[in-house]
Amino acid sequence: MSILKTNHFIQRCGQRSVRESDVDLVVEFGTPTDRGFLLIRKDVRFVESQCNLLMKQLLSPKSQSTVTSDGSRKSKKVAVIEKQRVKTHIGQPNSNDYLFDLLEPFATSMENFYVLTKQNIIELERKLKKLIDRLTKLQTVLVVTTENGSLAKTVFRPTKEQRRRKLGLG
Repeated sequence: MSILKTNHFIQRCGQRSVRESDVDLVVEFGTPTDRGFLLIRKDVRFVESQCNLLMKQLLSPKSQSTVTSDGSRKSKKVAVIEKQRVKTHIGQPNSNDYLFDLLEPFATSMENFYVLTKQNIIELERKLKKLIDRLTKLQTVLVVTTENGSLAKTVFRPTKEQRRRKLGLG
């Protein structure tokens, strides 16, 4: 979900060491509040568990297959996973399609399956770790938006008391 940003917002991002691209992560994974979106520890743990679940599925012996390419004798071990299985497990309530978007560039999409080589799995795992690290650093960032949530007005890290009183989160 991309969000429009005001000039004031862009200036505040620079002052508060928040990248403009990080805002999309906060909006994508954060908890909606009456003032905007707040990324809390619970959100980061949920995304981390979803990433771990995806990697567990890809590395599971059930998803491993050996294929040969076009009649050659060379065989390659790949992970084959059903698209529906990925969506069923990862697409839990509170989940989103962001992880599917991360999976797509690394996988060869067949009719009902994703196929990933060992190298693709390693690259995907690296990308997921970077995502988790970035989200961990962004914990407690609040993106203040307009009422409909389409325009970001400012960004800051509220104190614990501000999170409890004004946002109803602790």
